[in-house]
Amino acid sequence: MAELNCGGSVQICAIRVATLEIDGTPLPGPSNLYVTDAFASLVVTPNFTKGVDLEVVNACGAPQLLYKDMDRLKRWDLTLSLIYLDPELEQLLIGAETFGTGGYSVGSGTPLTAAYGGYRYGVSLELWAKHIVNGDLDITYPYIRYVLPRSYWTHDKRSLDINAVPQDYVGYTSANPNWYNGPMNDWPYASDSQFMWAYTKTLPNPVCGGQPLVHS
Repeated sequence: MAELNCGGSVQICAIRVATLEIDGTPLPGPSNLYVTDAFASLVVTPNFTKGVDLEVVNACGAPQLLYKDMDRLKRWDLTLSLIYLDPELEQLLIGAETFGTGGYSVGSGTPLTAAYGGYRYGVSLELWAKHIVNGDLDITYPYIRYVLPRSYWTHDKRSLDINAVPQDYVGYTSANPNWYNGPMNDWPYASDSQFMWAYTKTLPNPVCGGQPLVHS
């Protein structure tokens, strides 16, 4: 296998959100895909089940049997921060009700309390970062693509004051091998991991508003 230039990942230039079917496959629909660059951050934190930490001491107080089992990954906990108020993207993420007039989406309302966690099948989330080698974009693979094939989201807290109102959401991942090659048929690897990345040559074009997701 050929050697790649060693580089780093900086700056997220685009994210893509896609609605999922109950089985995890991307769900076709007229507004089931969203690409934006109005993005501030995504924090991805591993959540582990701690392995058994066993210690048996003798009657004199000296350790006689020590064993530490490995920690096992359960999921990744997520915090997403967006920049704009966007009713269509909010609808994709949390199932918010979208208000419209004159053919435009002009607002949204949060789901009913009982709707959180039980009636949505999640979304896939993809992010494109710059791949920097020797101070510039790598000439072979200028971008790094991060993929979370299935994630579930709710609102985070919001402060309404003199400052810009944060558009923050909290969520978590789930395994989704049925994501296959993604909503645009452009992920050439297996999708059975909860959090993946790969070098890539292109990134999607951001558009304000939902886009059609055709059969993938």
